[in-house]
Amino acid sequence: MFKPANPGEAYRKVAFDACVAGSSGPALVRLCIEDVRAALDQALWADANARKDIRRNALARAQNGLAALRLGVDPESSLATALLTFYDSMARAVTASQFTFDRAGIEAVRTDIEDVARAILK
Repeated sequence: MFKPANPGEAYRKVAFDACVAGSSGPALVRLCIEDVRAALDQALWADANARKDIRRNALARAQNGLAALRLGVDPESSLATALLTFYDSMARAVTASQFTFDRAGIEAVRTDIEDVARAILK
């Protein structure tokens, strides 16, 4: 019997790569936030559908997105310390779930990244 597939992954990757190639600055931050949010949604979907392979890849993608967001923080900004702490906290939760999946923890990270998205995408 076939396992449920994630048909949007190939399209998402192509669209994301095209957007990254044409973006810089704030637009790139928005793309990273959207990609982290999508990766977390995918990890939650994969967990609900017993797809550990997809979940593992989605969590790795979320981890990479959070690392990119962290690298994009301007150290001279008055919010730098708070943002770095925030991104590090989310990254620790994602890393922990790569070993033992914590649905509530990933849902909390998903809520946090959604809050950031709302603040930035106003």
